[in-house]
Amino acid sequence: MLAELGSGLADRWAAVLLPSALLFLTVAGVAGVLGQTDWYDLDTLDHDANHLAGQPGAHAPGVLLLATAGLLLAAAGAGLAVRALGGGVRLLWQGDWPQGTGWLRCRLTERRLVRWTVADQAYAEALRAHARHTVAALRTGGPGTADHLGDTPSAADAARLRTARNRIAPCRPVGPTWTGDRIRSVDQRVLTAYDLDLDSAWPRLWLILPDAERTELRTARDAYDTAATLAAWALPYLALGIRWWPALLVSLAVAGIGLRRGRAAADALCELLEATVDLHNRALAEALGVPCPGPFDRDTGTAVTRIVHKNP
Repeated sequence: MLAELGSGLADRWAAVLLPSALLFLTVAGVAGVLGQTDWYDLDTLDHDANHLAGQPGAHAPGVLLLATAGLLLAAAGAGLAVRALGGGVRLLWQGDWPQGTGWLRCRLTERRLVRWTVADQAYAEALRAHARHTVAALRTGGPGTADHLGDTPSAADAARLRTARNRIAPCRPVGPTWTGDRIRSVDQRVLTAYDLDLDSAWPRLWLILPDAERTELRTARDAYDTAATLAAWALPYLALGIRWWPALLVSLAVAGIGLRRGRAAADALCELLEATVDLHNRALAEALGVPCPGPFDRDTGTAVTRIVHKNP
């Protein structure tokens, strides 16, 4: 048991801490040696490294062991600290900002709402244009009667405009961030389609899910958390920029990659959550004693919601 536990801890450290924390410590060491004035002086870095390697203690096993242990402990501390910062990054992405930022939340939400409304109106107009084109083609017996209906300019414009609208928000914005609106859109879409309060029903649904579905959901959530932790590494590199300005470029790159991966991971997680509800809603109703002989409809969803709310 101890061997397996040690192996698991070593694998987790190697996968989570070493690639990120040791790289950060290396950059921090380079920043400490070069500084702002000689930020590009590789000769100074080479000289200091050779001088350190030539010290008598550099070849003593005890010194090497202590140095390695200290390096690993520093990497572990840095990794754990950044993982804690990753929780703050998730709150930032989801729009759960602290008190005192209400004015900023309102301004950003209003701005996103204006942009989304304009994009939604353009998308609706493209759909109406496509419908008019389809009706006209069917009446005249033109190419619209064949498989070319989906290739009309109106259909292409509608698809492009829908994508542009969803880049702003997947539903009507109620928060300052895309990720927060994307997560809230799952509850909204489930409530609209089934009249089911997913927030209250989810613990019951989770208990009846097969292991394969649980594993997929955990993997998607881990990917989202990993992206937030990656974005959180931008803060330590930003602090290193005070000593060595190239670290600022690393900070910007890490923040950009983390944000892009976070959005993709949040979207994938929300798609899995919604698919889970679609595939297992009847099992949830039957587990709660609600008859569901046919498709899961709004009446069934209302009955399930009343049970999970403890509202007769």
